[in-house]
Amino acid sequence: MASFITFLILVRILKPEDFGLIALASVFIAFAQLFMDTGLSMALVQKKDITERHVHTAFWTIVFTGFLLTLAGLLVSPLIAWVFHEPRLTLILAALSLTFITTSLGGTHQALMERNLEMKKLAKRALISRLTGSIAGISCALSGLGVWSLVIQQLTDGVMATGLAWKIHHYRPRFQFAKNLFKELFSFGIYVVGTRITGFISTRIDDLLIGYYLGTENLGYYYVAYRVITTIQNLVGNLGSSVALPAFSRLQEQKEKLQSVFLSATRFAGFIGFPVFVTLVIFAPEFTYAFLGMNWTPSIVIIQILSFVGLSQTIFRFNGNVIMALGKPDWLLRFRMASALVMLVAFFMAVRWGIVAVALSYVFVTYVFAPFLFWMASRLTQVTLNQYLHQLQSTFLSSVVMGALLALGKYGIHESVYSTLILLLFLFVGVFIYVMFVKWMEPSILVELKSLTTLGLSRPSS
Repeated sequence: MASFITFLILVRILKPEDFGLIALASVFIAFAQLFMDTGLSMALVQKKDITERHVHTAFWTIVFTGFLLTLAGLLVSPLIAWVFHEPRLTLILAALSLTFITTSLGGTHQALMERNLEMKKLAKRALISRLTGSIAGISCALSGLGVWSLVIQQLTDGVMATGLAWKIHHYRPRFQFAKNLFKELFSFGIYVVGTRITGFISTRIDDLLIGYYLGTENLGYYYVAYRVITTIQNLVGNLGSSVALPAFSRLQEQKEKLQSVFLSATRFAGFIGFPVFVTLVIFAPEFTYAFLGMNWTPSIVIIQILSFVGLSQTIFRFNGNVIMALGKPDWLLRFRMASALVMLVAFFMAVRWGIVAVALSYVFVTYVFAPFLFWMASRLTQVTLNQYLHQLQSTFLSSVVMGALLALGKYGIHESVYSTLILLLFLFVGVFIYVMFVKWMEPSILVELKSLTTLGLSRPSS
């Protein structure tokens, strides 16, 4: 939530071109980060039994890779700036490359906390580091530093997150490295890296194409809209997702309990995802004017279109977790490769028609491939389509009713009396309508959702 509030403040201060520049730089930084831990962090979380030597081996591998990526970033930043005809990218990319080494130093600590389900520690670390980064970023923006306020925000956040990881977790590395244990971890991690690469193509190649063909201003409008969607997704599902992988991994041998937890997690995703994104589609103009400002009008239709992507990714978030946890990263890799290839072709064809066409192509490909993601999870968990849809039925129908009533109310009020207060009133009424309909259709759902964190997701006693 702190990062979202910071984002809204910075949007008010900075220009679309500033966000376009940081979005373009972030494409290359995000791509390099895919290789930073070579999938070893995920392997530490997923593997049923690990020793201290596993952890030390992973730590030194991740740190060495982070150092190499920092060096590579410093060397190639002038070339990237030249290709995109944007000289400012040189220093921006060079500065952001420092995040590789700082993040690598805390990556193993984070993996161990995730493995042990130490969510309070993770939440505390994230909150403090983001608040610190936010203060730095906003201060720089108010001082007129423009795009550099976004760079400094990321650097400050990363340094603080790593420092806190060392402070709140007891792990201290020893200089030990076992080649056989590296191979053991990497045999799982290589599929994680492959899956990340294909996922990157699906989610970030649009920024690259827009930045190259349509310029940083158009990229800024698209990036801010996309950031709104992904921030909401993270607020909705990040905690559940970070708990899900280690929890599913612990239940590999308990199929019935695993199935129950998976269905409950899906129900949670639907309970939050449906009403949030339905409301966002209806009130995207009001949200934009109230929180982003009039300068971001071109982002409105992009927010509305990408809300459908956000909904799908929220609903199917746990499918990927369960596939990974049950030791089938190769399945997920093949799925991501196919969807990434189609997404790349779709984006390349659409970019000539503008950012709206790119957003529409994103929705189309997302919904074409969503059933295949369910099919893979279904094969592993033995969850049927009827069982899966039943978890989403009441929340979907309640969201439709809520959306219809809110739309009627919205268009029944003259624009001249519209204000942020009226918008907040509508949202409050929408929440009330939604909860009442859910309770009427399925009274047990709120109780079940409340107990989700203990239904198979609680940390087992040692």
